[in-house]
Amino acid sequence: MPNGDLAWAFDSSGTQYLSVADPGDGSLSINKTGQLTVEAWIQLDAMNQPHNSPGLDQGVNAFGKSVDTSTPSVSTDGCEYQFRYYSANTTDSGNAPTNICYYAFNKPCGLGAGSDDHIDPSNGYNKNTTDWYYFVGAYDTTAQTIAGTSFPYGCVTLYGGVYGSSKWTGGVLNRADLQVTWAPGQPIIRPSHTTAPLTIGACGLSSRFKDEGSAGYFYGKIGKLAIYPRALTQSEIETHFNAMFGAVPQPRA
Repeated sequence: MPNGDLAWAFDSSGTQYLSVADPGDGSLSINKTGQLTVEAWIQLDAMNQPHNSPGLDQGVNAFGKSVDTSTPSVSTDGCEYQFRYYSANTTDSGNAPTNICYYAFNKPCGLGAGSDDHIDPSNGYNKNTTDWYYFVGAYDTTAQTIAGTSFPYGCVTLYGGVYGSSKWTGGVLNRADLQVTWAPGQPIIRPSHTTAPLTIGACGLSSRFKDEGSAGYFYGKIGKLAIYPRALTQSEIETHFNAMFGAVPQPRA
Protein backbone atom coordinates (compact mmCIF):
# COMPACT_ATOMS: atom_id res chain seq x y z
CA MET A 1 0.00 0.00 0.00
CA PRO A 2 1.13 3.63 -0.31
CA ASN A 3 2.46 3.68 3.28
CA GLY A 4 4.11 0.27 3.07
CA ASP A 5 1.40 -1.73 4.81
CA LEU A 6 0.35 -5.07 3.38
CA ALA A 7 -2.81 -5.57 1.36
CA TRP A 8 -4.73 -8.60 0.14
CA ALA A 9 -3.90 -9.60 -3.44
CA PHE A 10 -6.49 -11.46 -5.52
CA ASP A 11 -5.73 -13.10 -8.87
CA SER A 12 -9.36 -13.77 -9.94
CA SER A 13 -8.62 -17.50 -10.15
CA GLY A 14 -11.59 -18.40 -8.00
CA THR A 15 -9.48 -19.65 -5.10
CA GLN A 16 -8.27 -16.34 -3.65
CA TYR A 17 -10.95 -14.69 -1.56
CA LEU A 18 -11.79 -14.13 2.09
CA SER A 19 -15.06 -15.10 3.70
CA VAL A 20 -16.16 -13.81 7.11
CA ALA A 21 -19.14 -15.63 8.57
CA ASP A 22 -22.11 -13.54 9.60
CA PRO A 23 -21.68 -12.96 13.36
CA GLY A 24 -25.41 -13.26 13.98
CA ASP A 25 -25.70 -10.01 15.93
CA GLY A 26 -26.23 -7.73 12.94
CA SER A 27 -22.97 -5.86 13.52
CA LEU A 28 -22.03 -6.15 9.82
CA SER A 29 -25.50 -5.10 8.64
CA ILE A 30 -26.98 -1.72 7.80
CA ASN A 31 -30.21 -2.21 9.73
CA LYS A 32 -28.44 -2.80 13.08
CA THR A 33 -28.26 0.96 13.66
CA GLY A 34 -29.76 2.22 10.40
CA GLN A 35 -26.30 3.38 9.35
CA LEU A 36 -23.15 1.66 8.09
CA THR A 37 -19.91 2.84 6.51
CA VAL A 38 -17.58 0.62 4.45
CA GLU A 39 -14.15 1.93 3.42
CA ALA A 40 -11.28 0.37 1.49
CA TRP A 41 -8.16 1.12 -0.53
CA ILE A 42 -8.17 -0.57 -3.95
CA GLN A 43 -5.59 -1.13 -6.67
CA LEU A 44 -6.72 -2.67 -9.96
CA ASP A 45 -4.45 -5.20 -11.65
CA ALA A 46 -6.37 -4.75 -14.90
CA MET A 47 -8.82 -2.11 -16.08
CA ASN A 48 -10.55 -4.90 -18.00
CA GLN A 49 -11.08 -7.53 -15.33
CA PRO A 50 -10.32 -10.99 -16.77
CA HIS A 51 -13.42 -12.63 -15.29
CA ASN A 52 -16.31 -10.24 -15.72
CA SER A 53 -19.69 -11.66 -14.87
CA PRO A 54 -22.09 -11.55 -17.84
CA GLY A 55 -24.93 -11.51 -15.32
CA LEU A 56 -23.56 -8.29 -13.81
CA ASP A 57 -23.09 -6.29 -16.99
CA GLN A 58 -19.38 -7.06 -17.20
CA GLY A 59 -18.83 -6.03 -13.61
CA VAL A 60 -16.97 -7.61 -10.72
CA ASN A 61 -17.87 -7.41 -7.06
CA ALA A 62 -14.73 -6.62 -5.06
CA PHE A 63 -16.43 -7.23 -1.72
CA GLY A 64 -19.82 -7.25 -0.07
CA LYS A 65 -22.30 -9.04 2.15
CA SER A 66 -24.70 -10.90 -0.08
CA VAL A 67 -25.44 -14.02 -2.01
CA ASP A 68 -27.23 -14.09 -5.34
CA THR A 69 -30.62 -15.81 -5.43
CA SER A 70 -31.00 -16.21 -9.19
CA THR A 71 -30.11 -19.89 -8.80
CA PRO A 72 -32.96 -21.99 -7.33
CA SER A 73 -30.61 -23.96 -5.06
CA VAL A 74 -29.50 -20.82 -3.24
CA SER A 75 -31.21 -19.70 -0.05
CA THR A 76 -33.48 -16.67 -0.39
CA ASP A 77 -31.69 -15.14 2.61
CA GLY A 78 -29.98 -12.91 0.16
CA CYS A 79 -28.50 -9.46 -0.32
CA GLU A 80 -27.37 -6.54 1.83
CA TYR A 81 -24.61 -4.49 0.15
CA GLN A 82 -21.81 -4.73 -2.42
CA PHE A 83 -18.93 -2.74 -3.91
CA ARG A 84 -18.73 -3.30 -7.65
CA TYR A 85 -16.31 -2.31 -10.41
CA TYR A 86 -17.42 -2.25 -14.06
CA SER A 87 -14.66 -3.07 -16.53
CA ALA A 88 -13.38 -0.60 -19.11
CA ASN A 89 -14.79 -2.83 -21.85
CA THR A 90 -18.37 -2.96 -20.57
CA THR A 91 -20.99 -2.60 -23.29
CA ASP A 92 -23.91 -2.22 -20.92
CA SER A 93 -25.68 1.07 -21.61
CA GLY A 94 -26.67 1.51 -17.97
CA ASN A 95 -23.14 1.39 -16.56
CA ALA A 96 -20.25 3.55 -17.72
CA PRO A 97 -16.85 1.90 -18.30
CA THR A 98 -14.65 1.88 -15.18
CA ASN A 99 -17.66 2.71 -13.01
CA ILE A 100 -17.40 1.98 -9.29
CA CYS A 101 -20.48 1.69 -7.12
CA TYR A 102 -21.61 0.97 -3.57
CA TYR A 103 -24.99 -0.79 -3.69
CA ALA A 104 -27.63 -1.45 -1.04
CA PHE A 105 -30.28 -4.13 -1.63
CA ASN A 106 -33.55 -5.37 -0.32
CA LYS A 107 -33.25 -8.88 1.12
CA PRO A 108 -34.29 -10.75 -2.03
CA CYS A 109 -31.46 -10.11 -4.50
CA GLY A 110 -32.28 -8.02 -7.48
CA LEU A 111 -33.42 -4.43 -7.18
CA GLY A 112 -31.11 -2.14 -5.27
CA ALA A 113 -29.94 1.45 -4.99
CA GLY A 114 -26.38 2.45 -5.76
CA SER A 115 -24.18 5.52 -5.60
CA ASP A 116 -21.60 5.50 -8.38
CA ASP A 117 -18.82 7.37 -10.11
CA HIS A 118 -16.22 6.31 -12.66
CA ILE A 119 -12.45 6.18 -12.67
CA ASP A 120 -11.62 8.80 -15.25
CA PRO A 121 -9.23 11.77 -15.58
CA SER A 122 -12.22 14.12 -15.66
CA ASN A 123 -12.95 13.02 -12.09
CA GLY A 124 -9.34 13.25 -10.95
CA TYR A 125 -8.57 9.54 -11.38
CA ASN A 126 -6.00 8.18 -13.78
CA LYS A 127 -6.92 4.97 -15.56
CA ASN A 128 -4.03 2.74 -14.61
CA THR A 129 -2.99 -0.25 -12.53
CA THR A 130 -0.53 1.59 -10.29
CA ASP A 131 -2.65 4.13 -8.42
CA TRP A 132 -4.32 3.32 -5.11
CA TYR A 133 -7.95 4.44 -4.96
CA TYR A 134 -9.75 5.15 -1.70
CA PHE A 135 -13.52 4.58 -1.85
CA VAL A 136 -16.01 4.90 0.99
CA GLY A 137 -19.69 4.02 1.02
CA ALA A 138 -21.81 5.54 3.79
CA TYR A 139 -25.30 4.06 4.16
CA ASP A 140 -27.91 6.00 6.12
CA THR A 141 -31.58 4.94 6.25
CA THR A 142 -32.80 8.01 8.15
CA ALA A 143 -34.83 10.73 6.46
CA GLN A 144 -32.72 13.82 5.84
CA THR A 145 -32.14 16.85 3.68
CA ILE A 146 -28.62 17.51 2.38
CA ALA A 147 -27.69 20.69 0.50
CA GLY A 148 -31.35 21.33 -0.24
CA THR A 149 -32.05 17.81 -1.56
CA SER A 150 -34.54 15.68 0.34
CA PHE A 151 -33.89 11.99 0.96
CA PRO A 152 -37.08 10.80 2.70
CA TYR A 153 -35.88 7.20 2.98
CA GLY A 154 -32.17 7.80 3.45
CA CYS A 155 -29.30 7.61 1.00
CA VAL A 156 -26.02 6.02 -0.02
CA THR A 157 -23.13 8.48 -0.19
CA LEU A 158 -19.99 7.66 -2.14
CA TYR A 159 -16.73 9.34 -1.15
CA GLY A 160 -13.43 8.91 -2.92
CA GLY A 161 -9.83 9.99 -3.21
CA VAL A 162 -6.70 8.88 -5.02
CA TYR A 163 -3.18 8.56 -3.68
CA GLY A 164 -0.98 11.09 -5.41
CA SER A 165 -0.30 13.94 -3.05
CA SER A 166 -0.11 14.55 0.67
CA LYS A 167 -3.58 16.04 0.83
CA TRP A 168 -7.17 15.04 0.36
CA THR A 169 -7.89 14.91 -3.37
CA GLY A 170 -11.44 13.66 -3.28
CA GLY A 171 -14.75 14.30 -1.57
CA VAL A 172 -18.40 13.45 -2.13
CA LEU A 173 -18.56 11.77 -5.53
CA ASN A 174 -22.25 10.95 -5.58
CA ARG A 175 -25.29 10.50 -3.37
CA ALA A 176 -28.20 8.20 -4.23
CA ASP A 177 -31.69 7.98 -2.76
CA LEU A 178 -32.79 4.71 -1.15
CA GLN A 179 -36.00 5.04 -3.13
CA VAL A 180 -35.60 3.65 -6.64
CA THR A 181 -37.46 6.42 -8.44
CA TRP A 182 -36.97 4.98 -11.92
CA ALA A 183 -38.57 1.61 -11.11
CA PRO A 184 -42.32 0.86 -11.32
CA GLY A 185 -43.97 1.71 -8.01
CA GLN A 186 -40.81 3.49 -6.82
CA PRO A 187 -39.85 0.78 -4.32
CA ILE A 188 -37.99 1.68 -1.16
CA ILE A 189 -34.69 -0.06 -0.41
CA ARG A 190 -34.68 -1.30 3.16
CA PRO A 191 -31.63 -3.54 3.73
CA SER A 192 -32.18 -6.31 6.26
CA HIS A 193 -29.86 -8.55 8.24
CA THR A 194 -29.12 -11.83 6.44
CA THR A 195 -26.93 -14.84 7.11
CA ALA A 196 -24.80 -14.03 4.04
CA PRO A 197 -21.06 -13.85 4.79
CA LEU A 198 -18.91 -10.80 4.21
CA THR A 199 -16.77 -11.79 1.23
CA ILE A 200 -13.64 -9.95 0.08
CA GLY A 201 -12.21 -10.57 -3.38
CA ALA A 202 -15.58 -11.70 -4.68
CA CYS A 203 -19.22 -11.72 -3.63
CA GLY A 204 -22.13 -14.11 -4.06
CA LEU A 205 -19.97 -17.25 -4.23
CA SER A 206 -22.95 -19.52 -3.64
CA SER A 207 -24.50 -19.05 -7.06
CA ARG A 208 -23.83 -17.89 -10.56
CA PHE A 209 -20.32 -16.60 -9.90
CA LYS A 210 -19.21 -20.10 -8.94
CA ASP A 211 -21.39 -21.74 -11.58
CA GLU A 212 -19.61 -19.72 -14.27
CA GLY A 213 -16.17 -20.85 -13.14
CA SER A 214 -14.13 -17.79 -12.22
CA ALA A 215 -16.64 -15.16 -13.33
CA GLY A 216 -17.05 -12.42 -10.81
CA TYR A 217 -13.76 -12.81 -8.95
CA PHE A 218 -11.80 -9.59 -8.39
CA TYR A 219 -8.35 -9.06 -9.94
CA GLY A 220 -6.38 -6.58 -7.87
CA LYS A 221 -5.50 -5.58 -4.32
CA ILE A 222 -7.65 -4.47 -1.39
CA GLY A 223 -6.34 -2.99 1.83
CA LYS A 224 -7.54 -1.29 5.00
CA LEU A 225 -11.10 -2.53 4.55
CA ALA A 226 -13.09 -1.38 7.56
CA ILE A 227 -16.76 -1.36 8.56
CA TYR A 228 -18.33 1.09 11.01
CA PRO A 229 -21.84 0.88 12.55
CA ARG A 230 -22.55 4.53 11.69
CA ALA A 231 -22.18 7.01 8.87
CA LEU A 232 -18.72 8.56 9.03
CA THR A 233 -18.52 12.29 8.44
CA GLN A 234 -16.58 13.74 5.53
CA SER A 235 -14.09 15.16 8.02
CA GLU A 236 -13.46 11.70 9.49
CA ILE A 237 -13.06 10.22 6.03
CA GLU A 238 -10.59 12.92 5.06
CA THR A 239 -8.61 12.20 8.24
CA HIS A 240 -8.46 8.49 7.36
CA PHE A 241 -7.25 9.32 3.86
CA ASN A 242 -4.53 11.65 5.10
CA ALA A 243 -3.37 9.06 7.64
CA MET A 244 -2.02 7.06 4.70
CA PHE A 245 0.64 9.70 4.09
CA GLY A 246 3.75 9.64 6.24
CA ALA A 247 2.33 6.92 8.45
CA VAL A 248 4.67 4.37 10.00
CA PRO A 249 4.03 0.94 8.40
CA GLN A 250 2.51 -1.64 10.68
CA PRO A 251 4.71 -4.64 11.65
CA ARG A 252 4.69 -7.32 9.00
CA ALA A 253 3.38 -10.68 10.12
